[in-house]
Amino acid sequence: GVLINEFTISQILLTIFSTVVLDVIAIIITIKLFNTESVLFRTEEESGGLKVLKRKPKTFFNPYNGILYFSIALIVLYYLGSYWQAKDLFSGLIQTEIIIIALPVLLILRLLHLKPKEVLRLKNPNWNSFLLIPFIAVSAQIIVSIISQLINIVFPFPEKYLEALSQLYKMNETPWKVFMAIALLPGICEELLFRGFIIRFFEKYSVRWAVVISAILFAAYHLDPFRFVPVLLLGLLLGYLAIRSGSIYASMFSHIIINGIAFVLVTYSNTGWVKFIAKDGENLNYWLIVPALIIFCLSLYAFHKVTAKGEEKCVE
Repeated sequence: GVLINEFTISQILLTIFSTVVLDVIAIIITIKLFNTESVLFRTEEESGGLKVLKRKPKTFFNPYNGILYFSIALIVLYYLGSYWQAKDLFSGLIQTEIIIIALPVLLILRLLHLKPKEVLRLKNPNWNSFLLIPFIAVSAQIIVSIISQLINIVFPFPEKYLEALSQLYKMNETPWKVFMAIALLPGICEELLFRGFIIRFFEKYSVRWAVVISAILFAAYHLDPFRFVPVLLLGLLLGYLAIRSGSIYASMFSHIIINGIAFVLVTYSNTGWVKFIAKDGENLNYWLIVPALIIFCLSLYAFHKVTAKGEEKCVE
């Protein structure tokens, strides 16, 4: 509803309920994961109070602050983001990505005198691994799209929802502007927030759980229960790419490609090559799952081989 400018009571209640449930799950996982004596009986210095943050700004990155920041960001998205997008979808999407999602991250790092390049992993990638990203991203998008289609068969999506979601890619703007709003900016801004910033709050104790928790929060942040599972799977992949490569540019590039594929399929649904892979211009042919799985497994294996293992702890 936030993105497609369509609101019904049932959708709003379903979104609120599912998001709250997912937040509770993330909090429970966080509590269990970090329920150690060192966390429960922290000193004032370890708890990251305002005075401590001024002296030791990197103590800011702990799971409690992570959940708090996400909750605030979610509330701002739900109310301010939906307001902007209801007024004008195109400009509202751009304002949401830049002002709500990316800008606060950069401002906080600035206030805490932390280096964005270090915290957000703004590092040059291994170019051999970077060349594998298109193969990983394209095949991953095909796989999760088919998973979404199967979910739609078992739990049919409302027709109005599908129509409105399709219209998201058909805004009354030039194609390159639409691409910028739904692929380029989200790929940059959302990666800064989730794989650059939020993931750091959970890394100190477990990098693997940091990837999982940030993926859950990433899926919940989309406020779309119908696409939760596909977005969660993509979030896990994007987190792996960023951590394994040590560069957020890997997940940014992949995110842009993934969103861009959806844009191309809808925008050019009447062209011959799209009709070949999509039976009705939108739903992919199921036979694509076989080559997609093969390409995904091979390219991800190659990526794993050519990348050094990413950081195993929080920024120190």
